[in-house]
Amino acid sequence: MSKKIDGLSRFATFCVAIALTTISSATADVVEIGTVSQETAEFSSGPGGSTSTVKVAVPAPLDDFVYDFSTLGDTTMTVTWQAPAGQYIEIDVPDNFDSINLQFYLQVHGAVSAGNRSLPLDVTASQLGCNPLPDLDGNTRMTITGPSGSGMRVLVYYRDLVPGETYRVTSLTAEATIPADFDVNINEYISSFYVRGYLFSNLETLDNPGQWVRLASIDQSGADVDTDGDGVNDICDVCPGFDDHIDTDADGIPDQCDNCPDTANADQADTDADGMGDVCDSCPNRRWGDVDGDGAISTNDVAPFASVLVAPENASSEDLCAADLNEDGSVDGLDIAILVRRLLVD
Repeated sequence: MSKKIDGLSRFATFCVAIALTTISSATADVVEIGTVSQETAEFSSGPGGSTSTVKVAVPAPLDDFVYDFSTLGDTTMTVTWQAPAGQYIEIDVPDNFDSINLQFYLQVHGAVSAGNRSLPLDVTASQLGCNPLPDLDGNTRMTITGPSGSGMRVLVYYRDLVPGETYRVTSLTAEATIPADFDVNINEYISSFYVRGYLFSNLETLDNPGQWVRLASIDQSGADVDTDGDGVNDICDVCPGFDDHIDTDADGIPDQCDNCPDTANADQADTDADGMGDVCDSCPNRRWGDVDGDGAISTNDVAPFASVLVAPENASSEDLCAADLNEDGSVDGLDIAILVRRLLVD
Protein backbone atom coordinates (compact mmCIF):
# COMPACT_ATOMS: atom_id res chain seq x y z
CA MET A 1 0.00 0.00 0.00
CA SER A 2 1.35 3.41 -0.93
CA LYS A 3 1.81 5.80 1.91
CA LYS A 4 3.01 9.34 2.28
CA ILE A 5 6.35 9.44 4.05
CA ASP A 6 6.20 11.52 7.22
CA GLY A 7 8.57 14.44 7.29
CA LEU A 8 9.30 14.34 3.57
CA SER A 9 6.79 16.97 2.46
CA ARG A 10 7.96 20.55 2.61
CA PHE A 11 6.98 23.75 0.92
CA ALA A 12 8.99 25.93 -1.44
CA THR A 13 8.27 28.07 -4.46
CA PHE A 14 9.01 26.83 -7.96
CA CYS A 15 7.78 28.88 -10.92
CA VAL A 16 6.30 27.27 -14.00
CA ALA A 17 5.74 29.24 -17.20
CA ILE A 18 3.57 28.21 -20.14
CA ALA A 19 4.09 30.35 -23.22
CA LEU A 20 2.43 30.20 -26.62
CA THR A 21 3.95 32.04 -29.57
CA THR A 22 2.70 31.92 -33.12
CA ILE A 23 4.90 31.49 -36.15
CA SER A 24 2.72 33.99 -38.00
CA SER A 25 2.88 37.63 -36.97
CA ALA A 26 -0.87 38.05 -36.51
CA THR A 27 -1.11 36.89 -32.91
CA ALA A 28 0.60 38.27 -29.81
CA ASP A 29 2.47 36.08 -27.37
CA VAL A 30 0.50 34.60 -24.49
CA VAL A 31 2.15 33.74 -21.16
CA GLU A 32 0.68 32.02 -18.15
CA ILE A 33 2.55 31.52 -14.89
CA GLY A 34 1.79 29.13 -12.06
CA THR A 35 3.59 28.23 -8.85
CA VAL A 36 4.70 24.84 -7.62
CA SER A 37 4.58 24.73 -3.86
CA GLN A 38 5.11 21.24 -2.53
CA GLU A 39 7.32 18.17 -2.61
CA THR A 40 6.00 14.69 -1.90
CA ALA A 41 7.42 11.19 -1.60
CA GLU A 42 5.50 7.93 -1.72
CA PHE A 43 6.79 4.41 -1.32
CA SER A 44 5.25 1.00 -1.75
CA SER A 45 6.73 -2.41 -1.12
CA GLY A 46 5.36 -5.87 -1.55
CA PRO A 47 5.60 -9.15 -3.46
CA GLY A 48 6.97 -8.61 -6.93
CA GLY A 49 8.76 -5.36 -6.35
CA SER A 50 9.33 -2.08 -4.57
CA THR A 51 8.51 1.32 -6.06
CA SER A 52 9.11 4.91 -5.11
CA THR A 53 7.60 8.07 -6.62
CA VAL A 54 8.73 11.58 -5.73
CA LYS A 55 7.53 14.93 -7.05
CA VAL A 56 7.90 18.66 -7.06
CA ALA A 57 4.42 19.55 -8.26
CA VAL A 58 1.84 22.24 -9.00
CA PRO A 59 -1.28 22.04 -6.80
CA ALA A 60 -4.04 21.14 -9.27
CA PRO A 61 -5.94 22.75 -10.81
CA LEU A 62 -3.62 25.57 -11.84
CA ASP A 63 -5.37 28.23 -13.97
CA ASP A 64 -7.83 27.94 -16.83
CA PHE A 65 -6.16 26.90 -20.06
CA VAL A 66 -8.26 28.44 -22.83
CA TYR A 67 -6.89 28.58 -26.38
CA ASP A 68 -8.48 28.27 -29.79
CA PHE A 69 -5.51 27.02 -31.79
CA SER A 70 -7.64 26.88 -34.95
CA THR A 71 -7.52 30.68 -35.18
CA LEU A 72 -3.80 31.08 -34.47
CA GLY A 73 -2.17 29.52 -37.53
CA ASP A 74 0.93 27.42 -36.98
CA THR A 75 1.56 27.88 -33.26
CA THR A 76 4.60 27.08 -31.14
CA MET A 77 3.67 26.11 -27.60
CA THR A 78 6.47 26.47 -25.06
CA VAL A 79 6.29 24.83 -21.64
CA THR A 80 8.95 25.67 -19.04
CA TRP A 81 9.63 24.05 -15.71
CA GLN A 82 11.63 26.73 -13.88
CA ALA A 83 13.16 26.56 -10.43
CA PRO A 84 12.86 29.69 -8.29
CA ALA A 85 15.72 32.17 -8.01
CA GLY A 86 18.59 30.76 -5.99
CA GLN A 87 17.34 27.18 -6.27
CA TYR A 88 17.44 24.22 -8.62
CA ILE A 89 15.71 20.88 -9.01
CA GLU A 90 17.99 18.22 -7.57
CA ILE A 91 17.64 14.62 -8.71
CA ASP A 92 19.76 12.60 -6.29
CA VAL A 93 19.43 9.15 -7.87
CA PRO A 94 19.26 6.25 -5.38
CA ASP A 95 21.31 3.08 -5.71
CA ASN A 96 20.12 -0.52 -6.00
CA PHE A 97 17.08 -0.05 -8.22
CA ASP A 98 16.50 -1.83 -11.52
CA SER A 99 14.82 1.09 -13.30
CA ILE A 100 15.11 4.80 -12.49
CA ASN A 101 13.19 7.29 -14.64
CA LEU A 102 12.41 11.01 -14.61
CA GLN A 103 9.42 12.87 -16.07
CA PHE A 104 8.62 16.53 -16.65
CA TYR A 105 4.85 16.49 -17.09
CA LEU A 106 1.90 18.73 -17.99
CA GLN A 107 -1.70 17.56 -18.30
CA VAL A 108 -4.54 19.80 -19.48
CA HIS A 109 -7.84 18.19 -18.60
CA GLY A 110 -10.35 17.32 -21.36
CA ALA A 111 -12.48 19.47 -23.68
CA VAL A 112 -10.48 19.14 -26.89
CA SER A 113 -12.59 19.89 -29.97
CA ALA A 114 -10.61 17.89 -32.54
CA GLY A 115 -9.15 14.45 -33.12
CA ASN A 116 -5.90 12.95 -31.92
CA ARG A 117 -2.42 14.28 -32.65
CA SER A 118 1.08 13.36 -31.45
CA LEU A 119 3.74 16.05 -31.89
CA PRO A 120 7.52 15.97 -31.33
CA LEU A 121 9.09 18.15 -28.66
CA ASP A 122 12.24 20.24 -28.86
CA VAL A 123 13.72 20.04 -25.34
CA THR A 124 16.37 22.29 -23.77
CA ALA A 125 17.64 21.77 -20.22
CA SER A 126 19.69 24.27 -18.22
CA GLN A 127 21.74 22.38 -15.66
CA LEU A 128 24.23 22.93 -12.87
CA GLY A 129 26.94 20.43 -12.09
CA CYS A 130 28.79 17.89 -14.16
CA ASN A 131 26.26 15.19 -14.96
CA PRO A 132 24.12 15.89 -18.03
CA LEU A 133 20.73 14.22 -18.16
CA PRO A 134 20.66 11.06 -20.30
CA ASP A 135 19.18 10.94 -23.80
CA LEU A 136 15.46 11.51 -24.08
CA ASP A 137 13.16 8.52 -24.23
CA GLY A 138 10.96 8.01 -27.30
CA ASN A 139 7.88 8.75 -25.19
CA THR A 140 8.87 12.43 -25.09
CA ARG A 141 5.92 13.95 -26.98
CA MET A 142 3.03 16.37 -26.92
CA THR A 143 -0.18 14.37 -27.19
CA ILE A 144 -3.58 15.89 -27.96
CA THR A 145 -6.51 13.52 -27.53
CA GLY A 146 -10.07 14.43 -28.41
CA PRO A 147 -12.87 15.10 -28.66
CA SER A 148 -13.78 12.90 -25.71
CA GLY A 149 -10.26 11.94 -24.61
CA SER A 150 -7.98 13.23 -21.90
CA GLY A 151 -7.04 16.58 -23.44
CA MET A 152 -3.45 17.78 -23.93
CA ARG A 153 -0.35 16.18 -22.42
CA VAL A 154 3.28 17.29 -22.58
CA LEU A 155 5.73 14.63 -21.42
CA VAL A 156 9.53 14.95 -21.29
CA TYR A 157 10.85 11.54 -20.36
CA TYR A 158 14.33 10.50 -19.26
CA ARG A 159 14.81 6.77 -18.79
CA ASP A 160 17.53 4.83 -16.95
CA LEU A 161 19.21 7.52 -14.88
CA VAL A 162 22.59 6.46 -13.49
CA PRO A 163 22.35 5.11 -9.90
CA GLY A 164 24.30 7.20 -7.42
CA GLU A 165 24.57 10.23 -9.73
CA THR A 166 23.14 13.66 -8.93
CA TYR A 167 21.53 15.81 -11.62
CA ARG A 168 20.79 19.51 -11.05
CA VAL A 169 18.30 21.32 -13.30
CA THR A 170 17.54 25.04 -13.07
CA SER A 171 15.04 24.99 -15.94
CA LEU A 172 13.73 22.76 -18.70
CA THR A 173 11.85 23.96 -21.77
CA ALA A 174 9.82 21.88 -24.22
CA GLU A 175 8.47 23.29 -27.49
CA ALA A 176 6.00 21.80 -29.96
CA THR A 177 4.45 23.27 -33.08
CA ILE A 178 0.69 22.84 -33.46
CA PRO A 179 -0.10 23.11 -37.19
CA ALA A 180 -2.74 25.51 -38.48
CA ASP A 181 -4.72 22.69 -40.08
CA PHE A 182 -5.36 21.06 -36.71
CA ASP A 183 -8.67 22.38 -35.39
CA VAL A 184 -8.00 22.43 -31.65
CA ASN A 185 -9.98 24.42 -29.12
CA ILE A 186 -9.05 23.79 -25.48
CA ASN A 187 -11.21 25.26 -22.75
CA GLU A 188 -10.35 23.55 -19.49
CA TYR A 189 -7.76 23.64 -16.72
CA ILE A 190 -4.32 22.24 -15.96
CA SER A 191 -4.88 19.19 -13.81
CA SER A 192 -1.23 18.10 -13.39
CA PHE A 193 2.08 19.90 -13.60
CA TYR A 194 5.11 18.30 -11.99
CA VAL A 195 8.61 16.91 -12.12
CA ARG A 196 8.44 13.28 -11.05
CA GLY A 197 11.02 10.62 -10.37
CA TYR A 198 9.96 7.00 -10.53
CA LEU A 199 11.98 3.92 -9.65
CA PHE A 200 11.35 0.21 -9.45
CA SER A 201 13.14 -2.85 -8.08
CA ASN A 202 12.43 -6.54 -8.40
CA LEU A 203 13.46 -7.00 -4.78
CA GLU A 204 10.58 -7.62 -2.40
CA THR A 205 12.03 -5.43 0.33
CA LEU A 206 14.17 -2.37 -0.07
CA ASP A 207 15.07 0.68 1.97
CA ASN A 208 12.89 3.71 1.27
CA PRO A 209 15.03 6.24 -0.66
CA GLY A 210 12.81 9.15 0.43
CA GLN A 211 12.65 12.57 -1.27
CA TRP A 212 15.27 12.10 -3.99
CA VAL A 213 13.68 14.68 -6.33
CA ARG A 214 13.60 17.98 -4.47
CA LEU A 215 14.37 21.69 -4.50
CA ALA A 216 17.80 22.75 -3.23
CA SER A 217 19.63 26.03 -2.75
CA ILE A 218 22.38 26.85 -5.22
CA ASP A 219 24.62 28.40 -2.58
CA GLN A 220 24.71 25.05 -0.75
CA SER A 221 25.84 23.05 -3.78
CA GLY A 222 29.02 24.83 -4.87
CA ALA A 223 27.47 24.90 -8.32
CA ASP A 224 27.79 28.69 -8.60
CA VAL A 225 31.21 29.03 -6.91
CA ASP A 226 34.49 29.09 -8.83
CA THR A 227 37.21 29.40 -6.22
CA ASP A 228 40.18 29.10 -8.58
CA GLY A 229 38.64 31.35 -11.26
CA ASP A 230 39.15 28.94 -14.16
CA GLY A 231 35.56 29.16 -15.37
CA VAL A 232 34.65 25.72 -13.98
CA ASN A 233 32.44 25.75 -10.89
CA ASP A 234 33.81 24.01 -7.81
CA ILE A 235 31.26 21.21 -7.94
CA CYS A 236 32.66 20.14 -11.35
CA ASP A 237 36.28 21.20 -10.92
CA VAL A 238 38.59 18.34 -11.93
CA CYS A 239 41.73 20.08 -10.68
CA PRO A 240 40.85 22.52 -7.86
CA GLY A 241 43.29 25.41 -7.56
CA PHE A 242 44.44 25.18 -11.17
CA ASP A 243 43.10 25.86 -14.65
CA ASP A 244 41.01 22.91 -15.84
CA HIS A 245 41.36 24.07 -19.45
CA ILE A 246 45.13 23.41 -19.65
CA ASP A 247 45.21 19.78 -20.76
CA THR A 248 48.18 19.14 -23.05
CA ASP A 249 47.37 15.50 -23.83
CA ALA A 250 43.59 16.11 -24.07
CA ASP A 251 42.71 13.17 -21.82
CA GLY A 252 40.27 15.10 -19.64
CA ILE A 253 42.75 15.52 -16.76
CA PRO A 254 44.22 19.04 -16.45
CA ASP A 255 48.02 19.17 -16.55
CA GLN A 256 48.50 20.16 -12.91
CA CYS A 257 46.58 17.08 -11.74
CA ASP A 258 47.70 14.70 -14.52
CA ASN A 259 50.24 12.03 -13.58
CA CYS A 260 51.27 11.90 -17.26
CA PRO A 261 50.57 15.38 -18.63
CA ASP A 262 52.13 14.70 -22.04
CA THR A 263 50.64 11.23 -22.60
CA ALA A 264 46.91 10.57 -22.60
CA ASN A 265 45.79 8.34 -19.72
CA ALA A 266 42.28 9.17 -18.60
CA ASP A 267 42.32 6.31 -16.07
CA GLN A 268 45.42 7.76 -14.30
CA ALA A 269 46.62 4.22 -13.54
CA ASP A 270 49.70 4.26 -11.27
CA THR A 271 50.55 0.70 -10.23
CA ASP A 272 53.52 1.55 -8.04
CA ALA A 273 51.89 4.67 -6.54
CA ASP A 274 54.93 6.80 -7.28
CA GLY A 275 52.93 9.69 -8.69
CA MET A 276 53.81 8.87 -12.30
CA GLY A 277 51.21 7.20 -14.48
CA ASP A 278 51.99 3.75 -15.86
CA VAL A 279 51.92 4.90 -19.49
CA CYS A 280 54.86 7.25 -18.98
CA ASP A 281 56.64 5.37 -16.18
CA SER A 282 59.74 3.49 -17.33
CA CYS A 283 59.44 1.37 -14.18
CA PRO A 284 55.64 1.07 -13.74
CA ASN A 285 55.64 -1.82 -11.25
CA ARG A 286 58.34 -0.56 -8.88
CA ARG A 287 59.17 2.74 -7.31
CA TRP A 288 62.72 3.83 -8.07
CA GLY A 289 64.85 2.60 -5.19
CA ASP A 290 62.47 -0.22 -4.22
CA VAL A 291 64.86 -2.85 -5.49
CA ASP A 292 63.54 -5.66 -3.27
CA GLY A 293 59.97 -5.00 -4.46
CA ASP A 294 58.33 -4.76 -1.04
CA GLY A 295 56.60 -1.44 -1.84
CA ALA A 296 58.89 0.69 0.35
CA ILE A 297 62.33 2.28 0.06
CA SER A 298 64.37 1.24 3.10
CA THR A 299 67.70 -0.20 4.18
CA ASN A 300 66.39 -3.55 2.98
CA ASP A 301 67.00 -2.30 -0.55
CA VAL A 302 70.74 -1.74 -0.03
CA ALA A 303 71.81 -5.35 -0.50
CA PRO A 304 69.73 -6.05 -3.64
CA PHE A 305 70.85 -2.68 -5.03
CA ALA A 306 74.49 -3.68 -4.51
CA SER A 307 73.82 -6.98 -6.33
CA VAL A 308 72.44 -5.12 -9.34
CA LEU A 309 75.34 -2.66 -9.23
CA VAL A 310 77.94 -5.45 -9.23
CA ALA A 311 76.24 -7.86 -11.65
CA PRO A 312 73.52 -6.11 -13.65
CA GLU A 313 73.51 -8.95 -16.18
CA ASN A 314 72.03 -11.23 -13.52
CA ALA A 315 69.28 -8.83 -12.45
CA SER A 316 65.67 -8.97 -13.58
CA SER A 317 64.26 -6.14 -15.67
CA GLU A 318 62.23 -4.87 -12.73
CA ASP A 319 65.28 -4.93 -10.42
CA LEU A 320 67.24 -3.04 -13.03
CA CYS A 321 64.67 -0.30 -13.50
CA ALA A 322 64.21 0.08 -9.72
CA ALA A 323 67.95 0.43 -9.23
CA ASP A 324 68.34 2.94 -12.08
CA LEU A 325 67.17 5.83 -9.96
CA ASN A 326 68.24 8.58 -12.39
CA GLU A 327 66.75 6.75 -15.38
CA ASP A 328 69.88 7.05 -17.51
CA GLY A 329 69.88 3.38 -18.54
CA SER A 330 72.65 2.20 -16.25
CA VAL A 331 73.21 1.51 -12.55
CA ASP A 332 76.27 3.31 -11.24
CA GLY A 333 77.60 5.72 -8.64
CA LEU A 334 75.08 8.40 -9.56
CA ASP A 335 72.32 6.04 -8.49
CA ILE A 336 74.11 5.31 -5.20
CA ALA A 337 73.96 9.01 -4.28
CA ILE A 338 70.25 9.20 -5.12
CA LEU A 339 69.49 6.04 -3.11
CA VAL A 340 71.28 7.45 -0.08
CA ARG A 341 69.23 10.63 -0.30
CA ARG A 342 66.02 8.62 -0.63
CA LEU A 343 66.89 6.55 2.44
CA LEU A 344 67.56 9.67 4.45
CA VAL A 345 64.27 11.27 3.35
CA ASP A 346 62.06 8.19 3.68
